Amino acid sequence: MLEDSSPYKRQLRRDLGAVRNTDLIDDDRAWLRFERFVFWSAFVIRKLAEAKKLSDEFEGERFKITRHPATDPDRLQDHMNAHRVERHYDFAKSEPRTVDPLWIASQLVHSFSFLPEIDDAGHPAGLYFNSDRSRRTSLFHLPWGEFERLILLMCDDDIAAMRFNRITGELRKWRDPPQEIMEEGLDLSQEEPPLPS
Repeated sequence: MLEDSSPYKRQLRRDLGAVRNTDLIDDDRAWLRFERFVFWSAFVIRKLAEAKKLSDEFEGERFKITRHPATDPDRLQDHMNAHRVERHYDFAKSEPRTVDPLWIASQLVHSFSFLPEIDDAGHPAGLYFNSDRSRRTSLFHLPWGEFERLILLMCDDDIAAMRFNRITGELRKWRDPPQEIMEEGLDLSQEEPPLPS
């Protein structure tokens, strides 16, 4: 379990600055740095979520993507033709959607198709992806601006208050806690008694 999220967040913020202005045209090392940054970012988001280091507000954020449906779900995209997305997905029937950050991270960690979109200057413009499970039905597009927003929101996310109910198992994590939570303060009478020695 990750004890401190700040080193990961600082590093991702630095890496984002470097990747944002990278020229991806005909530069294998730049492609490697770019792909490593995207996948590492997704992995860090998942690990911080599992360690309860991300606020409910962050986990509830919504990000705009576009879904491109499969042209024929029975014609399976495989490892030999994964890069030929135009054969497998209908870009004329795209539909906008909004998704949460953990969904994006899971799709990227388990990605089957992963194709960066670049602009005329060679800079990142978006990400096309799907997972080993979603490839039968969909290819998704995340604009680069939305991916940057995801990373920056995660880097700025700090939990100011938490509440755990041991009976129900419900855990609440606030970046901006309600006033009544802040006024309650720490009630030590609800702490577990020490174990006998």
